Amino acid sequence: MISKLAYHQIMKINFCSVTVFYHFLICIASLIAFPFHVFGQRPDESLIPYRKGNKWGYVNSKNEIIIPFQFGDAGVFSNNKAWVKQKKWYRYISTKGKTVSFKGHYFFRISKSIVLKRAFYSKKFTEVENFSNGFARASKNKRFCYLDTARYNHRHRSICGTQTPRYSHWKTYSYNNKFGVIHKAIGHDNLGHSIIVTADSIAPLYDSVKNTESPYFVAKRNGYWGLLNPKGKELTPFKFSFMNYYEHSHCAIMKEGMFYGMIAENGNYLVLPKYDHIAGFITGEHNSPSHFSKVKVNDRYGFIDKYGKEISLIKYDLVEDFECGLSRVKVNNQFGYIDTYGKEYFEE
Repeated sequence: MISKLAYHQIMKINFCSVTVFYHFLICIASLIAFPFHVFGQRPDESLIPYRKGNKWGYVNSKNEIIIPFQFGDAGVFSNNKAWVKQKKWYRYISTKGKTVSFKGHYFFRISKSIVLKRAFYSKKFTEVENFSNGFARASKNKRFCYLDTARYNHRHRSICGTQTPRYSHWKTYSYNNKFGVIHKAIGHDNLGHSIIVTADSIAPLYDSVKNTESPYFVAKRNGYWGLLNPKGKELTPFKFSFMNYYEHSHCAIMKEGMFYGMIAENGNYLVLPKYDHIAGFITGEHNSPSHFSKVKVNDRYGFIDKYGKEISLIKYDLVEDFECGLSRVKVNNQFGYIDTYGKEYFEE
């Protein structure tokens, strides 16, 4: 005979064993039911426009041809749509290479108060743009319309893109024709009510202060610019004819003499002044943050990253901002694409 306590202990052990066994069976069944590639790392399936001679097609990250070389020009895929050129017309295609059609309306203003609209259904356009956050601008017969991925026309373009963040707790102020910065913080009084507490962060010693959307500031004194930290410490000498700080990249672009370079937040040089121009770490019409900047040397262009490293050769006649990880470049009077590692997707 076993005691009542021992009996309960045995039953508890058996119950735990059965539970573990059933969990083991469920795991085995899951491995059998689902393909193994679900648990592994899936390959990059994005399509990349690739030029071979005068024809364009699309390849994957392994340079395997997905859509054959058949187009006169091609754009990047965004929202599963990309524009291509065939003869004189532009079209949008899907990732399977099929033409996408759009339905919408053109608008005709015949007076200040009367606007007529006419429906259209089209697969081809005379001008196109890449899709951005679901929208793209296109035109046909010199009339513009805005297209979205739902295939409807929009009279006015919706706001899209990520704008540069702004910090409302920093505010410039002036005293005796000099500028400083006030730090605004939210506090609480004895009753628990929210109150705004202000304190001088940077004394009014400067002719101008900018970049108040970040905790680092660019200030001007005696006609030259320098970098300040949030406590007002001068991190660099005031010797630059131009300076702009980029909060998301933690660096400042400056011009010393005839050339541009980069300064880190500690005031040290990231890049000595050697470029004819550095565009800045923003991209697109909304000045969205970017970790790459266009640079220029002897009328040739390339890219650097936020650490000042050149990610491509400075050899292109023209470069455009990165979209979906690709930049459209022009070299020897022909266009091609490069990625953020400087890899080229074209063949002469």
